Amino acid sequence: MCETMDYVEFINELTGNNFTSVEEMYAGVPFLDVEDITDMVYWMGTSREAGKFNGRDIPLDLGTLQ
Repeated sequence: MCETMDYVEFINELTGNNFTSVEEMYAGVPFLDVEDITDMVYWMGTSREAGKFNGRDIPLDLGTLQ
């Protein structure tokens, strides 16, 4: 995620919006929580269904997740 005024100006030029700050530009944008990402990685490393999702096995050290 870019948090500079240069990026805000770039987005304003690209979209025709008139954001005045980074906070205004990202207002209302949903972000993933750390817990959601952890759950996803755990699921992909331990679930047989995950192999169908991505087409291959993903090696995962469960020592840090248990």
